[in-house]
Amino acid sequence: LSFYALRYGDVSTVTPLIQVEPLFIFLLIHYYLKGIEKIPLKLVAGAITIILGAILVVLA
Repeated sequence: LSFYALRYGDVSTVTPLIQVEPLFIFLLIHYYLKGIEKIPLKLVAGAITIILGAILVVLA
């Protein structure tokens, strides 16, 4: 889907959405696997780091 979005959308709009994809995955994991699997702290820290990096790229 990301290639489709890049093909038909503006790069400046699509790229930040692709970069925050881990956030969407993290939220889906939390919603669907609630109580089944614990999310490690390293995964949370990694997702936050990726999101902050995406924000810095957009603002730069």
